[in-house]
Amino acid sequence: MEALRRPSPGSIAAAAALLVAAAWPGGPLAFLPPPLRWPLVLGGLAAAWHAARRPDRPPPILLDAALAGLALATFALLKLPGLRASWSDDNVYFHLAVRAAAGELAYRDFFFAHPPVHLAVPALAFRVAGFSVGLAKALPALAQGLAGLFLWRALRRGSRLQALGALLLHLTAYQVLMGASDLDGENLATCLLAAGLAAAAA
Repeated sequence: MEALRRPSPGSIAAAAALLVAAAWPGGPLAFLPPPLRWPLVLGGLAAAWHAARRPDRPPPILLDAALAGLALATFALLKLPGLRASWSDDNVYFHLAVRAAAGELAYRDFFFAHPPVHLAVPALAFRVAGFSVGLAKALPALAQGLAGLFLWRALRRGSRLQALGALLLHLTAYQVLMGASDLDGENLATCLLAAGLAAAAA
């Protein structure tokens, strides 16, 4: 029978610190709703425990996929309140994307200082589904969610645990959470870069 390794004191201390952070009402994980916080934390601890005891075996694929899906669901839930109209330069991009969806060309029919994909993606979405503020606001969040998924996919071959950690760090980064409701092109660029990384790592 295969011998199991005993987790180090450091990993046990890190697991205890994570549980305290999850239970602390004003702690660093308090921004996560409890129904998502606890499955995410406990699932992560289960994967880490498995990795510590059997470092030569990856965690079960079902656990791996479930944790990635839970991380993405958490991100989507956090971004739901942002799917509404706001006072920002987003409204300029929405207007220009609607004009592009109607057949006008950027740089010829109207001034646009950004590269063309910034308008091409929302214009295509509006051409297919029509314009709505909810759809327009969802596009940058979707782009960042896909970027995290591509990053996770690129790193899975090396280490499933590191891939999950990278996905969590990406989705909970301050700039990603703050900017994933703004159609400023940054989100689309991040998604395309992550897709390129995933393609290169395949």
